[in-house]
Amino acid sequence: MPSPPWRDRVPATTRLVVLTQLQRLLQSGAPLTGALESLRRSVRSSPLSRTLDGMIAALDGGSSLEEAIVRHPGLFPGPEAGWVAVGERTGNLPDVLGRLASRLRRSLDLRRRAFQSAAYPVFLLVSASLLLPLPRLFDPRGGTSAYLAQALGGIALLAGIALAIAATPRLVTWLRAGPNLRRLAFATPILGWPYRSGVLADMLHGMSAGFAAGLGVPDTLAMTERALPDPTAASACRFTALRLDQGAEFAAALADTNLLPETALLAIATGERSGTLADTLADLADEFGRIHAERMSWLLRAAAALLLAGTMAFVAFRIIGSASGLFGGLEVLQELEREVPGLFQPLPK
Repeated sequence: MPSPPWRDRVPATTRLVVLTQLQRLLQSGAPLTGALESLRRSVRSSPLSRTLDGMIAALDGGSSLEEAIVRHPGLFPGPEAGWVAVGERTGNLPDVLGRLASRLRRSLDLRRRAFQSAAYPVFLLVSASLLLPLPRLFDPRGGTSAYLAQALGGIALLAGIALAIAATPRLVTWLRAGPNLRRLAFATPILGWPYRSGVLADMLHGMSAGFAAGLGVPDTLAMTERALPDPTAASACRFTALRLDQGAEFAAALADTNLLPETALLAIATGERSGTLADTLADLADEFGRIHAERMSWLLRAAAALLLAGTMAFVAFRIIGSASGLFGGLEVLQELEREVPGLFQPLPK
């Protein structure tokens, strides 16, 4: 029975370490089962231990690597199982693991930058929620209870926003809106460019991995199509396979999809004629990955600037509101002084 995905989910940082170490063990000549057993002896994480134990037991029981991964997907989630299985069948598993580790490393770097960009604005919002209601402590009508109600209300609002952001991917999956949103992101100018470059990097990476593993063009395109979550890129793989069946060359068939720039198509045509297509596609995948990282970095900086500006505006609004409340209190005191002259006279010495 396959393990529940949530039960054996391995954190991305742990996966990166395991992929890197597994690649090194295989490159040193260790058999796959022996490499997994070596990793198992050195890990303490419960999800990773269960995943490795399950994979080792499945392989010892005669299952293929792909079947073992499908039953225990914690280490290779989603379409990665297919690539790993192809790498094992063709004797190119270390290279496939290296490519997967490179993609995962890029994803983790973008995640780290996103957290760093959001850290300071979030700190300001939390500080404002705790500090701005402080005058409530000196209000005889509310005191501590009024302060806690306002401060905790602000913290609860921030927590609700964070939970809503975290739940958005699950909501999109539940509503099955992912394909439409991906199509929209791929076609959106400027803001969609970072996403587009990342999709192209994944598509070229899949093609290069297939060719490097010894697969033919139809099998490579079919596996790349299955591995791509973006419907536009998957459709481009199907269209490329159709054009190849009609007698077109690989570079010309890719050109008809209108996804790649002319410089990339020229490089692919050269690699096709020189017999270095897998290496050419790998180089282009790395280049689009670099472009994707740069564009995402720009997008994160812009988002951080907008978040910081919005945070400062919110804090300023709260400060003005507190000041208005203070001025309102002064007006009440002035009104009392007018009604009862001498009420606030200094005490005699």
